[in-house]
Amino acid sequence: MRTTVNAPQGWQQQGWQQQPQPGPGHPQQGQPHPNQGHPPQGHPQQGYPQGHQGYPPQPPKKGKGPLIAIAIVAAVLLLGGIGTGGFFFFNARKDQGLPQRSDAIPEKCASVSPETLAKARTTNPDGQRSSQPQANTTNCHWDQTEGKDSPGYRMLRVQIWDGAGKFEDMVRMVTSTGPAKEVSGINGFGDEAKGFVTERPGESVVEYALAARKGDHCVLIEYSGSDPGLFSLTKPDTAQLGDVAKSVMNDVLGKL
Repeated sequence: MRTTVNAPQGWQQQGWQQQPQPGPGHPQQGQPHPNQGHPPQGHPQQGYPQGHQGYPPQPPKKGKGPLIAIAIVAAVLLLGGIGTGGFFFFNARKDQGLPQRSDAIPEKCASVSPETLAKARTTNPDGQRSSQPQANTTNCHWDQTEGKDSPGYRMLRVQIWDGAGKFEDMVRMVTSTGPAKEVSGINGFGDEAKGFVTERPGESVVEYALAARKGDHCVLIEYSGSDPGLFSLTKPDTAQLGDVAKSVMNDVLGKL
């Protein structure tokens, strides 16, 4: 009599392996886990902000056009500023002289020595404005010589009058032509002398006038000019103008 032994529950017969039974809440074999491939519930997906799906919105890329335009405008302004500044810089230093003239001038004008004219930077005689309209009146005029008397601008004029009472006329002539300011300490020039400085608003040219009387002879020296600044002509040193005017006066009075 054969006894039949039954396999324990949960075991299969020969040729089959023991298969554990899934517990409650577990998927059957061959079925994916409900959370497979997804983050646990309540956790954001890696690389994405919580509450958003897919890629975040990308800001629009800014073009380089505005930057290029700004660079071009800046370069144009820079080059324009350099060009304009260079023009005014060299214009302030350009030669103010005229080609050398050989004009004949009155004999009394030769009382001003060549050394003094070189110091004044006015070595170019102007025969058109130098004259002797009367026997007792002499006008002398000098400009700058091109290539010799730069930099800046200078002009020298000398008037010689003979006769009593001319000194007061000379002083009135100087003070009536502009805002002349009298200079103190003018001594040692003939019997009497006065100096004046004339500056006009908005102008770079300054004039130094020196009037002197020696007996019946009166002399008026008018020396004016301007110096080069950074971008334009500027007012010169009045002390330097006065020093030149006094040198000219000494030359003229020494021949009277």
